[in-house]
Amino acid sequence: MILMLKKLSAIILCGHGLFLSANVFARTEEGLYKDERVQFAYPKTRYVEVKADDAVQGGFYTYSLHLKSIDAHDVLTVCRGDIRKCGSNDGVKPYWYSEDGTLMLFSATSIVSRKMSVGSGQEAYEAFAACPTTDNTGQSHAYGAECYELVVSAKGSTVSITYWIGKAPSRASKINAAKKASRILNSVRMK
Repeated sequence: MILMLKKLSAIILCGHGLFLSANVFARTEEGLYKDERVQFAYPKTRYVEVKADDAVQGGFYTYSLHLKSIDAHDVLTVCRGDIRKCGSNDGVKPYWYSEDGTLMLFSATSIVSRKMSVGSGQEAYEAFAACPTTDNTGQSHAYGAECYELVVSAKGSTVSITYWIGKAPSRASKINAAKKASRILNSVRMK
């Protein structure tokens, strides 16, 4: 009996050590972007570079997250204000309100859904939209890939991400992209 308890203890200790190692590895795979306005975590395995874009419009900031595997980038935006204020039609943004008051995400033809599984006081909207891509010959295609657009508004701020999924993604790829994009947005902290 004592021998069995020692073996069980050794297994638990080894398992605990593996768990700690897995957590440390996961942290090293995650980058942290910080500037004077915002900070957010991102997967280093997906992006080669993250940088603030030059175009800043009164409390609306954009960040380019350059993908490793292809010549494309995801775009993260942060805005000081609710979705109505941030979605006003004053410049190029990944979301806006049309003249009839309809919320648009990424393009006027994207079907927008309201997400229900968000925290209290939050509004969240998503769309899977056709987005640009370049094929292996270098030729550009305006609608050759699919992106996921997520916008979350809460407590006087609105954040969004345009997340590149790829060409002809499966349903599982779309679900996975939505989870990963949500994880990035959930890490955003405005200063």
